[in-house]
Amino acid sequence: MINYKNWENEYKEGKTSECPHCSSEDNVHVCRNCYKDISMDICWQHKGVCEKCRNYIDIEIPKIEQIKKDLGVKCTCNDEHCAKCLLVNCKDENCTVHTNERKENFRTKYKNR
Repeated sequence: MINYKNWENEYKEGKTSECPHCSSEDNVHVCRNCYKDISMDICWQHKGVCEKCRNYIDIEIPKIEQIKKDLGVKCTCNDEHCAKCLLVNCKDENCTVHTNERKENFRTKYKNR
């Protein structure tokens, strides 16, 4: 298990150039999700992501997961937060993950929440 407190102290003391949260180097911090430049305070407060992405991770993803659960959608990919083909208007008739009916149900429920 990584000891972030020690890594933070080493980073502050200049013993390592890699940020313990966003993995950027040379005192430049970027969001691990959208690659937006962020301050060290925001980086460390939100564990390597910007405020917008932290909000998405903490609020939107649980909502998406609940909608998927309510509709009986089961993703076969390894990403527990997957809803990409449900949200980006996947039109693949042979989609191995979701049927067109489930995609439409998800999009309707997601838009009307």
